[in-house]
Amino acid sequence: MPWNRPLIIGLLVVLLAISWWRLLPDDQEIRRSQLLMGTVVEIVAEGESSDKLEAAVDAAFAEMIRLDQLLSRHHQKSDVSRLSRIDTGTEVAVETAEIIADFLFRGIDEAGIRTLLERIRTRIPDITLRTSLIVGFPGETDEQFRKVLAFVEEGHFE
Repeated sequence: MPWNRPLIIGLLVVLLAISWWRLLPDDQEIRRSQLLMGTVVEIVAEGESSDKLEAAVDAAFAEMIRLDQLLSRHHQKSDVSRLSRIDTGTEVAVETAEIIADFLFRGIDEAGIRTLLERIRTRIPDITLRTSLIVGFPGETDEQFRKVLAFVEEGHFE
């Protein structure tokens, strides 16, 4: 019967495809966990080269350990611990400054900044505060620029 021929050919093609697919090398999977940043961090990496996967997982954990040591309040030498103990100014890593700035100034207006600076100076009277400002953003008005300039000229920063 002529209708059997396409069915048999189709079945053979499917069997050949399944056999070919099973012969392809499987991707490797690397799965490791560590206790970091107050929680269990698990990294799963998939790919063909187990050496590259191991190196990538090692690099990811190394960076997380570095950030944990930099930002953890549990490490005595971390920026966060040092900031908690200081009475005067100190320098911190760029990552620490970015995170602090992100949390401190999220949605804060001029009155909030003034209140924050007053609280800092009350708590740590001898602190040295410095800042860097960027002006001239597209769309920034002359009034906004003068307002920032007046704020800085009030002497909030050394």
